[in-house]
Amino acid sequence: MQLLINKYGQHIIDAAARLSQRENVAVLINFIRRQAPLMEQFDVRYGENRSRYFLNMVELSLNGEACFQDEQVLGNMLATLDSEIPDSEEFGDIEGDLAQNALISASYAIQYMQYGKLADFCASVEKVLETVDVLHYSENPDYDERKAMMREIGLLGLLVRGLSVPLTNTVLENLDEIARNAPIGADSAEIS
Repeated sequence: MQLLINKYGQHIIDAAARLSQRENVAVLINFIRRQAPLMEQFDVRYGENRSRYFLNMVELSLNGEACFQDEQVLGNMLATLDSEIPDSEEFGDIEGDLAQNALISASYAIQYMQYGKLADFCASVEKVLETVDVLHYSENPDYDERKAMMREIGLLGLLVRGLSVPLTNTVLENLDEIARNAPIGADSAEIS
């Protein structure tokens, strides 16, 4: 099976390769944090409190340049995230699958922060795309995969293009606004 990111977003991979690691982290964290409501739904469904780990990772990643450079902080964050990934046998409903993907995408993002490997960036994006696939498939097994994936890749492209200028607080605020206005898996009009 071809990975969704390779099938629909090779141009995004190429664009990400031209950005700095810090710029890619800003893009990636804004892209994956749209899964926070899914983590919260998991917590409600199962009486858990795992969304806090996801939200803490997002907050530290966006606001902590020191965190970005501190191997121990990143290692601890990765170990915590990995220990909180729900087991699909224990949490078998769709909320479990979505929370699992969210925490795995966060885990890959931390690995990208640690090692700077584009493969980790792509794996994180891939888990978000899989989440979109699960969301749409659960509502309609005959959904238009291409349309849904192109919308997500379009958003990712917007985030990447938002970094055509040096990374400043204003640029980070713009990325934040783009991500907040595009909920994960939404069926709204295509993003251009």
